[in-house]
Amino acid sequence: MLTYEMGNRGGAPKYLYLYQCIRDDILRGKIPADQRLPSKRALADHLGVSVITVENAYRLLVVEGYVRSQEKVGFFVERIEGRRRPPGHRPTTSLPLMEEEHAYFADFSSNKVQMSLFPASTVTKLTREMLAVRDERFFSTVPYNGTRTLRHAIADYLRRYRGMEVDPDQVIVGCGTEYLYGRLMQLFEPGTVLGLEDPGNHKFADIAARNGLASEFLPVDEKGVRLDALSRSRASLVHLSPANSFPLGSVMPIGRRLELLSWLYEDAGRYLVEDDFDSEVNSFGNTTTPIFQSDFGGRTVYLNSFSKTLVPSLRISYMVLPTELVARYRRTQTFFSCTVSGSDQYVLARFLADGHFERHLSHLNAFFRRERAQVLSEMSGLGLDRMGEVVVPEAGTHVILRLGEGDVTREQMRVNARSLDIRFAFVGDYAAHPWGRMGRDLIVNYASVPPERLHEGMSRLMLCLSRQSVGVLP
Repeated sequence: MLTYEMGNRGGAPKYLYLYQCIRDDILRGKIPADQRLPSKRALADHLGVSVITVENAYRLLVVEGYVRSQEKVGFFVERIEGRRRPPGHRPTTSLPLMEEEHAYFADFSSNKVQMSLFPASTVTKLTREMLAVRDERFFSTVPYNGTRTLRHAIADYLRRYRGMEVDPDQVIVGCGTEYLYGRLMQLFEPGTVLGLEDPGNHKFADIAARNGLASEFLPVDEKGVRLDALSRSRASLVHLSPANSFPLGSVMPIGRRLELLSWLYEDAGRYLVEDDFDSEVNSFGNTTTPIFQSDFGGRTVYLNSFSKTLVPSLRISYMVLPTELVARYRRTQTFFSCTVSGSDQYVLARFLADGHFERHLSHLNAFFRRERAQVLSEMSGLGLDRMGEVVVPEAGTHVILRLGEGDVTREQMRVNARSLDIRFAFVGDYAAHPWGRMGRDLIVNYASVPPERLHEGMSRLMLCLSRQSVGVLP
């Protein structure tokens, strides 16, 4: 008689546990082929379970092909020699646990907007209104490029706020910039060379590499990417942030932009990816007109996200493709489903269409103007400005402290920061080929640090830079 300890099933239903026990014995050969299983009632009495439990377990074994049923005769084990499981337990792999992201007292390296600035009440109200309407569109399959409602709202916003004339069919909505970038890279032939700002965000080089593209890093100056370096490179595709070349925070002037467009038009296969992330939120509140608007040759891809302006977890980004790439996208990538839920898209569309987003941006920029002033005041009051030159970039929500030579090394500064529960980065951390003094140019990004923590955070920063070692705070 088959015997199993039913008390060892954990939280699994009895019928499922019994099915698994019999299945495993069949696969290990403990119950040979063609052997008749006990009757349902006999096995139920033996195991102290109901007949229904045994019947459900047998039915599942029959459905999956482990057992066959012969009417008025019984249940017999099928011949499944090719699937026999070796004796012993299922091998297990012990994976290291992923550490959760630490919430620092003051994270001067983070570009995330403080959660307290998220317009929660407005978004909640719009969500309730959307659910109350019960429009079938809200629950239907989302088109590959995003809901038409959101694409229209984005196109209208870009026209009103950024001076861009965009057809909604040029807009592709996706779950995060990295996802959209992977889709974009697949529009270009393997071996295409991507030019990237240096220093800059080099995660795009990794995404490009996974799609068969090579990368070259192009030095930047106070006006953005150097066109002489771009002309000497093999790049036919270049990724730039003209409105805010992070971490230097430079804004590309009109002369350099016109030179860049001339470079684009020299070869029919050249394209620009204009990354406008972080351009709408900055301490100065001014936004430049995107190159996309001036590119009458249709060679610019415009890339943006709502992660900085609203909240990172929203994970809604979009790209605007020139007409030729729209056609290429339709030919090759419409089988990819849109990765953003329809309900989130409809709420965001209302948020844009009703003017909430522009009012929110105005509030953010006023807030960060006050924070920038507070940061500069704290740096002066604490004496940080005497440790090096304080540079206020033209764009962004950060300042740069150009440290002079000192006894405290960069490594010791980082050790001190960990012990004081703060975090920061250097300009050199974003460079593939660091040069000059950027290795000791410290970035102080205040976007994620609440005003009430700025004084203490800057005090801890002062300790990190001025002492060889510090004790762990209680």
